[in-house]
Parts: sequence; C-alpha cells; structure tokens
Amino acid sequence: MREITLALQDSGSGARTIGLFEELRTLTKNYALPDDACEAYEATYQALQRADMRHAA
Repeated sequence: MREITLALQDSGSGARTIGLFEELRTLTKNYALPDDACEAYEATYQALQRADMRHAA
C-alpha cells in the first residue's frame, strides 16, 4: 500500500491516478477498517478515502 500512496503523490491526475485508487479500494476492501485498527491506521484510511472521493468528483 505504501508504494501505491507514493505513486499517487507523483501521478498528478489521469488514468494512472484512477488505476491507483482502484487498486487501493481493492486492497482495503473499499477502505473498510479491520476490527483491531489503531488510530493512525484509521486516520490513514480516512485520508485515502477522502482523497479518492475528491479525485472522483
């Protein structure tokens, strides 16, 4: 997941970014938190989901 988020920082916009967010949604099961997620994990997922929603708008 770290590689994807780093790639997002460099991707700008376009098809590559769309593909990266699709991959993130798959890996995170649409940003679903595991039951034992810590606060940092939760904050990371929420930030990624917000970025995904902003990009889709």
